[in-house]
Amino acid sequence: GLNGSGLRLNLNASGINEATNIASGATGFNFVTAVPFGEGYTISVAEQPGSPAQTCTASASVGTIPANNVTDITITCVTNTHPVTLALLSPFGSITTEPPLPAHVDDGSPLSFTLNVPRAYKLDSIDGCSGTFDMKTMIYTIPPITAPCEMGITLSIREPVPVPTLSQHA
Repeated sequence: GLNGSGLRLNLNASGINEATNIASGATGFNFVTAVPFGEGYTISVAEQPGSPAQTCTASASVGTIPANNVTDITITCVTNTHPVTLALLSPFGSITTEPPLPAHVDDGSPLSFTLNVPRAYKLDSIDGCSGTFDMKTMIYTIPPITAPCEMGITLSIREPVPVPTLSQHA
C-alpha cells in the first residue's frame, strides 16, 4: 500500500493533462476534470512517493471512459529496500550476525544486529552505515537507512590467557 508521501498521478485524455496528489494511506483517487464518455484516457505515475521511498505502478490505466465512473484502475506501491552488507576486512577469522547479513532493509527503517565473534578472535573495529556499537551487548545499531550501506569489521587473534597453576606443599 501507499505509505510514503508525495505520490502524484497524471491524467491524459483528449486535451486534458491534469495531475493530482494522493495522500499516504489513500485507497482511491479522483481527478477534478471530467473526461467525456467515449474518450480515451491514460493514468500514469508522475512522481513517486518518499518517506519511505516507494515505487508505484498503475495497472488497467489505459482505456475508454464508460457511461459511469472508471473503477478498475489499480495503483500498487512497494517500499524500496536497500542492501546492508558486512565485510570481514581481516585475512582470517569468521563472524556471524543475528539477524543474518547481508539483508535488504525497507527505506527509512533502522537496523540493529548482534555480532557473534568466535572466542579465538577479538573485535578490533567495526564501522560503516553511520552505526554505533555497544561492546557490552555486541549490538550494532544503524539509524534509518536511505541508501545501500556496507560495514567493515577487523578482527585479531586473541592471545591465550595463561592459566595459573596451583602447587601443593606437604
